[in-house]
Amino acid sequence: MLKKYFQLNRKSLIKVWHFPRHVFWLVLWCGGLTFLLIYLLRWGPGDRILPVRLMNYFLPWWLIVLIPAALFSALTKRLGLTVVMTIPTLGIMVSILPLFTPTVSSALADTSPLKIMSYNILYINKDPDAAIAVIKRQQADILFLQEITSPMLPALQAVTASLYPDSPGHLIYVRSIGQAIISRYPLKPIGSSFDEGRVLKATVETPQGNITIWNVHPSTAISQERWNLQHGQIMALTHAIAEFKGGPLIVAGDFNTTPQSDNFQLVAQYLHNAHHEGGQGFGFSFPAQSINIPNKTINLQWKLLSFSPIREAVKWLGAKPEPLFKYHKNLQLPSGSLVRIDQIFYNDHFTVRQAQTLTDSGGSDHLPIIAELVLVK
Repeated sequence: MLKKYFQLNRKSLIKVWHFPRHVFWLVLWCGGLTFLLIYLLRWGPGDRILPVRLMNYFLPWWLIVLIPAALFSALTKRLGLTVVMTIPTLGIMVSILPLFTPTVSSALADTSPLKIMSYNILYINKDPDAAIAVIKRQQADILFLQEITSPMLPALQAVTASLYPDSPGHLIYVRSIGQAIISRYPLKPIGSSFDEGRVLKATVETPQGNITIWNVHPSTAISQERWNLQHGQIMALTHAIAEFKGGPLIVAGDFNTTPQSDNFQLVAQYLHNAHHEGGQGFGFSFPAQSINIPNKTINLQWKLLSFSPIREAVKWLGAKPEPLFKYHKNLQLPSGSLVRIDQIFYNDHFTVRQAQTLTDSGGSDHLPIIAELVLVK
């Protein structure tokens, strides 16, 4: 009798276990197919679609989920699911592999490198003295600064006057776009433009000859409207780069887009990227500290819950059909850099000696990036 009782209960437990197991595999299949579809859409509409845009922003981080899922599918001998998980996994790994195998050019070059630094100081930086200290320590020959406000200008003028031990520095500042350039060598401003990505243009008179530099800071690109604005700015910038025939050119700044994005590739088809050529690893530069971002998901969640099947499914799971964090106007991003949106580009007149992302943010939400460029003979 007792034996029969345990046998019946064992069968009941097996039946109960079947349901969550099936749900698990269903969720894994749905997630894998959805991710694969979004991944394949990168070669169609691309960043014009929000899910693709978000995937491209955080592309390397998806491997944390994809690699275990692909291995687990293979170990459980589920061939179809293994293929679904493996395709994007291999694609992402191939795309990020060059970041760990830099290809520094062996072309003949001048022995005196130019130290380039790009640094978004943050317009509400609560510790500007720390930012100034970062600038002083690096003593970059050419410094591209973004998010500069008028109250910061006296401190920048003071540091410019004492930055270089052998000569006074030179400063250009355009208030309307919040951009500044500091240089060891004389600067000649040649204009600024909002339409080309809030770009500040100048010529640097170096001992090796004149160099054209563009300090850029396109708009952010999370919402569709902002992405359209950024895309237009990057397109205009790209046209200007394609038409440039003036010799050595450096384009640097906070691009607000990652190397996997369509907008980044528009620039990369004409210019070399210092981190790709002379850096090592991901070189993440943002966010350097915990920051608040507007909660743009509330309206989207309400729209999704307006569909009866979704609303009823939420109720069936025992939850209220209400948006998550509906009382939070802002969401907090944790500290710890997740993406690289700060870039240094250059044309064929240069080669890179080394490039890196610094570890001291100086109170900013961005980490500064530096590169040593040398003119090709």
